[in-house]
Amino acid sequence: MIHLTARLLPDTQTEQLLTETLAEFTRCCRWAHERAPVHALDMHMIRRLLYNELRHQTELGGMLCNLVFSVVAGYRRAVSDLGTVQGDISPHKLIYYSNSLTIKGQQVSLLLLGGRVTIPFDMPKPEDYRTLKAADMRRADLTKAKEGWSLDLQLAPREIFYSPEAITFAAV
Repeated sequence: MIHLTARLLPDTQTEQLLTETLAEFTRCCRWAHERAPVHALDMHMIRRLLYNELRHQTELGGMLCNLVFSVVAGYRRAVSDLGTVQGDISPHKLIYYSNSLTIKGQQVSLLLLGGRVTIPFDMPKPEDYRTLKAADMRRADLTKAKEGWSLDLQLAPREIFYSPEAITFAAV
């Protein structure tokens, strides 16, 4: 697994939208955790029970609602497996993006409260851009720190497989 960090360079309006989205995401995680039955450890069960209600109560889109349910399910599984977990359910400084973001060039398109927003980003080393292009995204965490907003990316090396059928078909 390859780990990279990209520093986001949002303008003031986008930064405000990022902050509002994080606050709403945190509120929804708490709400879903309180509302879901205690025995609900599976994301799909929690989603079935609470999805419509959450969509009507919040401005979060469907993908962000699903991220809320995955956070709640992960927290519940951790508590179930470990017995106790330090901290509470709310991520405070973190939104877990999986496949709901797009990277093109030196810009990332994120799903926020107002819809999709394109934000420029910067990486510390030039070779990180080549690594990003040559790998498949597994997970991306949007993080707020004192220095600003960043994306912590987890990538898997891209593997190319050639099947004999594809080669034969291409030769015909």
